[in-house]
Amino acid sequence: TSWCAGVPIAAGKGFSIPAHQLVGPPARCETVPVNVRCQGGPNNQLLVTNGNGDISAHSPDDGSLLRFLIGGNSQPPNFTVGRGEQTVQDPATNCLLVTDSREPTTREGVIHLYDTDGTLLQANFITRASGPGDPLLTPRGMAFFDGDLYVATEGDGRVLRFDAVSGAFIDERVNDPTIAPRDIEFLPNGDLLLTDAAPSGTGDRVLLYPADGTAPRVIVNGGLGSPYQL
Repeated sequence: TSWCAGVPIAAGKGFSIPAHQLVGPPARCETVPVNVRCQGGPNNQLLVTNGNGDISAHSPDDGSLLRFLIGGNSQPPNFTVGRGEQTVQDPATNCLLVTDSREPTTREGVIHLYDTDGTLLQANFITRASGPGDPLLTPRGMAFFDGDLYVATEGDGRVLRFDAVSGAFIDERVNDPTIAPRDIEFLPNGDLLLTDAAPSGTGDRVLLYPADGTAPRVIVNGGLGSPYQL
């Protein structure tokens, strides 16, 4: 069948319509290959990740609320996510990953794993980077490139790379304590775009980190008012 559930696939504090990805199927994400049941264009819903952990879908025409994917008044309270930051969908598994900058129990930064229908698959799916003493300091934006998950941690100026299936830490793409990355996006050639809202007050810009490892350069400098999402 070609029927496809209307599940939005990317969100942050703000909204986006990712034009290059497809919605996930209604079956459990880890058992259904991407694009097996859903063919065609992008999903036309706006998805908002709220600070209280709710994720709501909205009309792209007038912004009206369509439904809550996670939380909301018609569902049980979301006690898993303490402070929701962004939601992305893994294009290889269809699973949804949610950055939580203040997990309710530990008050630490974590990433939770959800099915495409909003069912929680694994709370605290990712809790550490390189080891027990290396927490996620204020995880914000996420992006996928070449099958790996990249996470921006605003609290220590890093962009971390993880195995998207196992959650295992791989390495760092960026490590610069003078910046405060909030969101990231990859260009097709592997260059990384990053919003910088550095606490020193020198941020308010968009940086580009070339794929070849050469020095980053400023793409937009100033006038952004503490940029959040790309």
